[in-house]
Amino acid sequence: MISIWNYTDILPPFFIITVVSLHLIVYYKSKDDESYNPDNFIETIHSVACLLMWAKFLYFLRIFYTTGYLIRMLSNVIWDMKVFLLILFLVYFGFGEAFLRLSENSDPEASFILNYAYCWVYAYRLSLGDTAADTFNDTI
Repeated sequence: MISIWNYTDILPPFFIITVVSLHLIVYYKSKDDESYNPDNFIETIHSVACLLMWAKFLYFLRIFYTTGYLIRMLSNVIWDMKVFLLILFLVYFGFGEAFLRLSENSDPEASFILNYAYCWVYAYRLSLGDTAADTFNDTI
């Protein structure tokens, strides 16, 4: 059986090599074409690589007596929350889709969500207490 810790060993070097390669591609393409801008794809991969590197740090904390049981407890809690997290993500996807449809049916100036990724982030931010719902009045 493959453990989650095996993925923390394999994936970070892959993502780091990908980020460095993409930065080199952008560097050399921007020399030729100043208008070349690859959106936020590189930053997204970079953030995932950073998160996995911190998870790898937790992996190494398992070997110490004072932190090993805490890491084991944390992984057990996350594993036991899998059904809750599935339902939570389904709720985020549902509300995100609803916000996206509200945004699409409004005036182009009042559009507050541009694509699927933004709609899920918008639903997540609203669930955390972000009260940036000023544009709802313009959607009617």
